[in-house]
Amino acid sequence: MSCAMSEEQPYTPESWLAEVNQLMLKQYCITLEDGGCSKEDELRYAQQALEGAENGSPICETPQEFVDWYGEKYDLDRGTDWMTYRD
Repeated sequence: MSCAMSEEQPYTPESWLAEVNQLMLKQYCITLEDGGCSKEDELRYAQQALEGAENGSPICETPQEFVDWYGEKYDLDRGTDWMTYRD
């Protein structure tokens, strides 16, 4: 696993958060801010996720892994599930 957008371009905290928020919108119809995260929380999440990559550790969290964890931790309903119940 690699914490990089591509082999040549590693994630920055900003690019990691942008991808997380894009995935959150796609999967849960909210952003981290909508979910109650402050900017400080968002930056802390990004720094923790990317720490492994900076230290050469195999432990780093991709945006998708984080979104999956966040959705499970806070028992979020997927947007597709919500759309099914709405009809």
